[in-house]
Amino acid sequence: MKELLDRNVITEIYHFTSIDNLLSIFNEGGLLSVNELKKRGLANSTNYGGNDLSRSLNGSGATLDYIKLSFRKKQPMVYHVERKSHIIVFIINPEIILLDGVLLTNENSTATNCITKSGLEGLEMIDFESIKDKLAWQDLGKKKRIQAEILVPNRIGLDAIMRICCISESSLEEVKRLCNDSNNLPICVDKSNFFAVARGFFHTINSVLTDEIITRENVNSKRFSNKRIFSIKSG
Repeated sequence: MKELLDRNVITEIYHFTSIDNLLSIFNEGGLLSVNELKKRGLANSTNYGGNDLSRSLNGSGATLDYIKLSFRKKQPMVYHVERKSHIIVFIINPEIILLDGVLLTNENSTATNCITKSGLEGLEMIDFESIKDKLAWQDLGKKKRIQAEILVPNRIGLDAIMRICCISESSLEEVKRLCNDSNNLPICVDKSNFFAVARGFFHTINSVLTDEIITRENVNSKRFSNKRIFSIKSG
């Protein structure tokens, strides 16, 4: 399996989520499946990436015990979700595929004719040539195959996360603020993970969180200090 991954130059795999889930992910020490979130009483406070139909299909397909990862950036669900939600992308070490209990699908796991297998047999189903093809979206067959998924049971620890990707400097600053320097994960701006830049979807490019007084007179003429931690002053 490792040889097959190396031969196809699979150096990273991807998982996107709402920035609203970031604190919970760090507090719990990693990414959790939907059923694991339910066990820990976190299901109602989690901002899910998929829509109601997707979660319903996931339930009927018995994938709620798994975290879904993809081989290719910018999956169709990302296109729909990032237009209405502030998302970040976790870059995951592909060696997680080698762990016991991991499943692979030949297309989206919610698809009616999806095939799910484990181990080398599962990995051999993946159409890596289509995944690398930048024009795969234009072919219906390839479009299905590039949505192949890696299903990791229950939990992915923070040690498997290589870095967190943000769409803009503003997003990066918010991630840093939420993390409060409590972890050593690299955080970067990598627009190649998002549709919004090319498609013109609304997103905040830059922002400043400050306790300085902002007025009409100084808003365009002063560089305001950027703060992540605030305290209540008496008096």
